[in-house]
Amino acid sequence: MKYKEILRVMAKNSDKEFGFQFFSERTENLKSGNELAEYHAYVPKGSIMAKFKEDATIPGVPILNILKEEWDSIAYFSMNDKKICRRAAYGSDMKILDDEIFQESKYEKMLERASQHFELAEKL
Repeated sequence: MKYKEILRVMAKNSDKEFGFQFFSERTENLKSGNELAEYHAYVPKGSIMAKFKEDATIPGVPILNILKEEWDSIAYFSMNDKKICRRAAYGSDMKILDDEIFQESKYEKMLERASQHFELAEKL
């Protein structure tokens, strides 16, 4: 799955809290393994800013920036404390754990296609 799918789910479920955790620095340096970082990140209900549960003094960061820059380093995402997607190990694909949450309606698909066409037209 791509990071845009989790963004869509977050937008559709903005009344829920999303959590995620990064792989550890050691795992990232080795480019393999599944050891997780000690800290947990989350996006509060109705927010687009990610924060750390263990240190509230660190300012929030836009979730879009994190997803674009750190997608491969994220081990899993949860929604209201239930894991909805995860990687088996660093470097593996993010796998959907709950198909129903990620299901896209016909209307959403139409909007996505229209958006892609507008982006393409702007580039021409």
